[in-house]
Amino acid sequence: MKDITGNPMSQLTFSKRQMSNVSYHASNKTKKVALVVEGGGMRNIFAAGVLDSFNENNFDPFTLYLGVSAGSMSLASHLAGQYLRNYRVLMHCATSGAFISSWNYLRGGHYINLDWLTTKCLKMHPLNTVDIMKNLADNDKKFIVVCTNTETGQPDYFYPNASNILNVLTGSCCIPLLYRNPVYLAGIRVIDGGIGDPIPVKKAYLEGATDIVIIRSRIRSYRETKDSLEKKLGCFLYRHSPNIHRSILNFADTYNEGIAFIDKPPRGVTTFQIAPQQQLKSNMATTNTKTLEHDYLLGKELGKKFIMDSRSNANQLV
Repeated sequence: MKDITGNPMSQLTFSKRQMSNVSYHASNKTKKVALVVEGGGMRNIFAAGVLDSFNENNFDPFTLYLGVSAGSMSLASHLAGQYLRNYRVLMHCATSGAFISSWNYLRGGHYINLDWLTTKCLKMHPLNTVDIMKNLADNDKKFIVVCTNTETGQPDYFYPNASNILNVLTGSCCIPLLYRNPVYLAGIRVIDGGIGDPIPVKKAYLEGATDIVIIRSRIRSYRETKDSLEKKLGCFLYRHSPNIHRSILNFADTYNEGIAFIDKPPRGVTTFQIAPQQQLKSNMATTNTKTLEHDYLLGKELGKKFIMDSRSNANQLV
């Protein structure tokens, strides 16, 4: 297997707690497998690679899908069965100055132009929403998209339908300040789901998941800190919106609680992380295609490794 960053064959490991849980599930006939995809802007190119590996290898043991921000966009393409769509959108559209532009932002426009992404880019690379809904209905699957409610500061979980899916996906990706237009769902203004629930593993558990696969956009040891410049700026700008201010202030705790759940899941639950061993070369706003290509190939490599592990061990997912 091609060596991309270090040795990909050693990048996917399970804790002792997780391995004992796998053994527990060997005799569990009510297994329900969830797939959670973390956000991260352009870092989501890694998830695109993982999901394309799943598609190539017809690997789909999941009945529950939960996406946050860019992760929800990636899952939508995956559920539509549109192999390489995420790659093309990120490599051909999202690297365009029409999508990410400091100059546009300084002139009063968007830094991240979701309107352009859901109009012009959508014409170039259509999202087959009909196939998404058919896949969900025919196979008794659920797709949950996380947004943050600006009135409560808490996560709202949407089960998109054919008529609202594009608006729901936009709401989940609506990063405060960087995208200026308000997004309303069910009459409530929503913003990026990563603020309210950045890694919705607890929601997956509450939905009955017994096995939860998480595609990360960070290394598995990553933890959020409260002193980042972005959090301080967000708290200042939302100082007159107490609930959002509180959510941003508590973001590190919320994020790290999700990681704690992954590391020590409840009895009868197994968690699996697909994560880079080293920090991805991409950041939230990377537009360098060589950098993105590197992280996409890494995602494909680790996705393939995960499938091989799952298919060779009867105690795992398939």
